[in-house]
Amino acid sequence: MMLSHSSLYAGLQELILSDYLYIDKSRRLLELLCDFENSPRYNSTNIYLMIRPRGFGLSLAANAIEKLTARDRGLLDKLSLTDEFQQRPIHHVITLDFKNFQAQTPKDFANELIDRIQQLYWNQHIESHVSPYQSPKGYFTSLIQAVAKRHNERAVIVIDNYDLPFMIAASMPSKFQKEAIAIYLDMLNAIKHSGEFVNWCLLTGHIKFGLASEISEGLPLVNDISNDPRFETLFGLTFDEVQILFKDKIDNICQNMHISAKDYMRALESCYGGFCFSDSLVEVMCPACISHALANDGALYPYTAAGSYHYLKNIFKQKSPDLKWLFDKDGQDPLHTWSIDMDPKGKEIGALLIQSGFVTRNKVTVHEYESYTTYRYRFDYPNEDMRRALAIVSGADEPSLANRPFTPEELLEIDETQRYLDGEDVFELLKEEEI
Repeated sequence: MMLSHSSLYAGLQELILSDYLYIDKSRRLLELLCDFENSPRYNSTNIYLMIRPRGFGLSLAANAIEKLTARDRGLLDKLSLTDEFQQRPIHHVITLDFKNFQAQTPKDFANELIDRIQQLYWNQHIESHVSPYQSPKGYFTSLIQAVAKRHNERAVIVIDNYDLPFMIAASMPSKFQKEAIAIYLDMLNAIKHSGEFVNWCLLTGHIKFGLASEISEGLPLVNDISNDPRFETLFGLTFDEVQILFKDKIDNICQNMHISAKDYMRALESCYGGFCFSDSLVEVMCPACISHALANDGALYPYTAAGSYHYLKNIFKQKSPDLKWLFDKDGQDPLHTWSIDMDPKGKEIGALLIQSGFVTRNKVTVHEYESYTTYRYRFDYPNEDMRRALAIVSGADEPSLANRPFTPEELLEIDETQRYLDGEDVFELLKEEEI
């Protein structure tokens, strides 16, 4: 949604208030907020889930949603808003971010949750009294009610990095895992039963974990909008967007590299593109990787491989899964929609890799029958950056490979080979013969 030439992640104010805001993306974000606001609301709060791989700016988007919903003037004055958005009600936003969440035991886990909620009391200027017997669920429930009553309106809840507590629980000894995650799910359950106090809630993260269990009700009914075609390009960059938005920068890079802009764009796409987030199969590039490449004079490193991915590394270390069944095979289940357990097995590991961005759908086969329709899929690596990153994360290649950049020439060669295998050259030849 928001673009920066910095090789480091910048804050929302720097991005939104700079000249690097891509206005069309902001309009789509406003459409998302209007959808949340206008969707029918039944007995319980509407709860939404949006997941994207790392590098797609989801945390910045969560921050922007908070400011747009609360009508932050510094942000709104920069945007050209429609009358529909101007008429939307203002909500006070409760934003809970689990970045840098750490705990080693269930007791540490509960205390960390309470500390995060305590910070929200301070942010909302609400007096709090923590008792030794207070649970995270009770403390969170009290906060939600206090905010709504103080402002005489339903609050909005945004939880960023909602999946990190699951990964922290998964790193604990097995005897602690269920207890820790039950504490977390109970706390989230306060949102479901908030009734008149919450208008809607959005969870954002990288992995779709199951939000209910046999020992905790949690959040059994969550609307996953991650694969909604209306928002398939909201957090990524299309080929045309990169080409137009960064034209001057790309022209300078190409002059120094002695390569055409067309070839460099093809290399960028081969290295960082190919992600599909709906059955429409519209491809987008990773914004963070594009930003890193342009900030480093066009150098095409496997930037994703520099990520820690502790949770995924531990899974490969413990299981050494055979993933041959996953790649370039037709007739697959809709793995991108699956929820996974903290200890994924079998095809769940495939679902985890898809949600983490190492794998993407590239073909959808629809079979329509008299009374029902089935959808089958084919999955593969989205690009060379993710291919090499998975090899490093899984332990198949040495970490030092992350320090070797791709050359545009090798990427173009890979691109040509793939186009040939996909039959594009044959298709073009047939078209020329027809002419």
